[in-house]
Amino acid sequence: QVLVYVSEALQHNSSRDRRSKDLDTSEKALKFIKEKVTQENARNLKDILLTEVEEFAVQEWRKAYMTIHSPLVMPLTCKQIVEAAQAKGIEVTEETFNQVYRYNVDLKLLRNACQIPGCPHYLIPHRNFNQHLAVEREQGNFPHSLHLISYQFSDKDIETVMQEAVTGSHTGRQKRKNPPVPDDSSLNPLRNELETLLQEYKKDRK
Repeated sequence: QVLVYVSEALQHNSSRDRRSKDLDTSEKALKFIKEKVTQENARNLKDILLTEVEEFAVQEWRKAYMTIHSPLVMPLTCKQIVEAAQAKGIEVTEETFNQVYRYNVDLKLLRNACQIPGCPHYLIPHRNFNQHLAVEREQGNFPHSLHLISYQFSDKDIETVMQEAVTGSHTGRQKRKNPPVPDDSSLNPLRNELETLLQEYKKDRK
């Protein structure tokens, strides 16, 4: 009898509608309940699987992103950017450069496009470019302001630059919250690229 009542409750939300017709047999009620349980389990399983697949996809995307963006961004002149952008089919000339790109002349860095050649978004201007950078900057050991420090201390040796980078004194500008300070060891893999970066900035400041 309990099975019949449960079956009725599953079939009719309103108590008024329940028992408005002949009751199912216990066998029929049990079959209906099993079908509903199977449907509910399938729905729950689908939701769980979708969540797991989504989480896995995000993790894999982050891994791929970090691998692609592991090299240190190298400075590019306006001319170099225009030539590389045109080769990718981006409509820009030296005359229209400032209309297409936001550019830091001293650091030779774009502020609205990625300068990592392996990135699918390489030199493609984006209004929300900060979102592109956010993944990398979320990492605890991301060397914030490394290019600025390298430019300001380009007349010093690499050890000085690396020491300045881990002080955290060059970040948190424009009333922004200070990000985590990287460990000394986290900069070691970038040493060779950092040497190249310093040489680039030294040439500009002679």
